[in-house]
Amino acid sequence: MADPEATPPAAFLDSEVLLRLEELESRLSDVQALVARTYESLQEWPRLLTEVRNSPSYEAAYAADPLITVRIATYNAAELLCHRALASLRRQTYENWSALVVGDACSDDTAARIEDLGDSRIRFWNLPFRGPYPDDAKGRWYIAGTAPANEALRAATGAWIAPLDHDDEWDDDHLEVLLYTAQKERAELAYGRIRVVNEETGEQVDMGAWPPERGQFGFLGALYHAGLARFEYDINARFADEPGDWNLARHLWESGVRFSFVDRPVATNYFVKRHDCLRTEARMIEELRGWVRELEEALQYSQSSEEHLRSELERIRQAPSA
Repeated sequence: MADPEATPPAAFLDSEVLLRLEELESRLSDVQALVARTYESLQEWPRLLTEVRNSPSYEAAYAADPLITVRIATYNAAELLCHRALASLRRQTYENWSALVVGDACSDDTAARIEDLGDSRIRFWNLPFRGPYPDDAKGRWYIAGTAPANEALRAATGAWIAPLDHDDEWDDDHLEVLLYTAQKERAELAYGRIRVVNEETGEQVDMGAWPPERGQFGFLGALYHAGLARFEYDINARFADEPGDWNLARHLWESGVRFSFVDRPVATNYFVKRHDCLRTEARMIEELRGWVRELEEALQYSQSSEEHLRSELERIRQAPSA
C-alpha cells in the first residue's frame, strides 16, 4: 500500500508549479502596473497635450493637403523595405508625403537600395549603434526599433505622422482615408483595422477594435497629429509588460488624445510564426520552475521596497517640524 506521506508524483508537482507560477505572475503584474502608473504620472502628458493644442502650428494639420511625414524604423531588411513597405508608400493616392527611414545600425545594403529608387521624397540615415536592447527575447521584441523610431519623430516636419513597418504594407488609399477621417472628425489620431497574415500558411485575420485595446491596435494602421511627436516611444515599456506600440497608444488615449476609428482594413501586417522543435516537456517544466524562482525573488524585492518606502514616509511624517 502506498505511503500517503510519500513524495507526491511528478505530475502533481508540475501542476503545483503551474498554479504557483500563475499566482506569482498575477501579483507581479499588479506591482508592475502600479509602478508603471506612478512613473507615467511624472511625464505630465495631459499638460503637454494642452500645450500642443495651444501651439500656433496646431491648426495646420486641419488645412487642405497637409504634408504627412512617414516614419520607418528598419534593420537589415532592404528587400522587404523597398519592395513591400516603400512600394506601398509610393502607390498612395495621397501624394503629399515625405518619408524618414532610420536604420537601427543596419549592416546590409539598405542605403544603396533606397538610393536606387530615385525618389527624393525618401530620406535615409543610419544610427551608429543598435539598441541597446535586453537579452531576453520578449523584452527585446517589446522595444525593438525604439531608438530609430524616436529619431525619425524628432526630425519630422509634416503636419501629420504615419508610422510604417519595414516588412509590412499599406492599402493604396491608406493615407487618404485616415487623413480624411482625422480632418473631418477633428481627431488627433485616426486608425483602422489591420490584416494579419501568416506568411507560412497564408492564414489571415483582421485586428482592430473601438475603443482601442491591447492586441487590437497597431500604429501600422494609424495616422496622428505631428504635435504628438513629443510623446515618444518609451524604452521602459517592457517594464510595464507592454509592447512599445500599445504602450504609446495607451498613454495617448489616457492623456485625452482624440481618437477616431475607420472600420475597415487599411494595412497588412505579415509575420512568420517561430518554431522550436527542440523544447521537450521536461525542459519546459524545468524552465517553469526557474521562472517561479525568479518571480518569487522579484515579488520579494518589490514588497521589501514598498515596506521601505512606507517606513520612510512614516518617519518623515513623525519628524518634528523645524
